[in-house]
Amino acid sequence: MLRLKRRLGDRGAAAVEMALVLPVLLLVLGGLIDLGRAFFGQIIVANAANEAARMVALRYPAADVTTRAVQATAGLTPLVTSSTATVTTVATCPASIPVGTYPAGSVVVTAPNFRWMVLNVVPRLVGGNVPTPVISGRASMRCTA
Repeated sequence: MLRLKRRLGDRGAAAVEMALVLPVLLLVLGGLIDLGRAFFGQIIVANAANEAARMVALRYPAADVTTRAVQATAGLTPLVTSSTATVTTVATCPASIPVGTYPAGSVVVTAPNFRWMVLNVVPRLVGGNVPTPVISGRASMRCTA
């Protein structure tokens, strides 16, 4: 008889524990998904910067470099609010390279306003603003002779 009473007293304990742990577990899972999306966006931007740096090293015109880098960031559309990437050529290759020097062309590609999927809900619940990080990639490549 004593064993039966003890069992009836613990009936809702598992449901209460699950109700306490589940929101935290879902927040961690959502954070992992959002961070994975952010890293994926970083990979896309870094690859676009590599493409643009390669074109600068081969002395393509600046308009072609920008067009190619923007085309390479086409996969960012679901990740950012503004789908236009900014391409900044930091260093260009000279027309003739002096012997013994190794100049490099450098490019920075920036994708503004990354859009969080899950983590934007938490600050809004407490009345705060959601920070929108800027994803950027920089690449440089030695100029060809």
